Amino acid sequence: MKTKTILSIYSIGLLFSCSPNPTQRVGSTSPAANRNIAWEAYDPGSMVSKTEITPQQLQGEWAAYKGVYKFGEHLNEMKLNQPFIVEVQNQAFRRNKDSQFGAFELFENVIISKADTGIINKLTATELTISWKSGSNYTRYLYEKKP
Repeated sequence: MKTKTILSIYSIGLLFSCSPNPTQRVGSTSPAANRNIAWEAYDPGSMVSKTEITPQQLQGEWAAYKGVYKFGEHLNEMKLNQPFIVEVQNQAFRRNKDSQFGAFELFENVIISKADTGIINKLTATELTISWKSGSNYTRYLYEKKP
């Protein structure tokens, strides 16, 4: 229980400290209205089935201004002033403009890399929803394709 509490506090603090200027808040959180999220489900309204996703369909930069996270019993929505990104180039991706690109593998709708595991929940030409998983915790971002 103590570990979950510490992890929750750390994660919330991380949300607000992931800014180039540590005194600037990157967003706000509020209790999630929808408490029944199917974190690993794939939206049938996507442009391809989950078994047909290719790295080519993920290419480019995607920016998220909304998200939701679940850490232990905490379930909150996020509204971000500065977007969190995921950028894909060929068979590599990064989740931060300041980080290096790292290789990933795609198994159906699951992104696996050395540091991250992401479940693609929705994919269209302009929308990408990914639930990033760490143990039993999830953070879902609703990305939009950057021009």
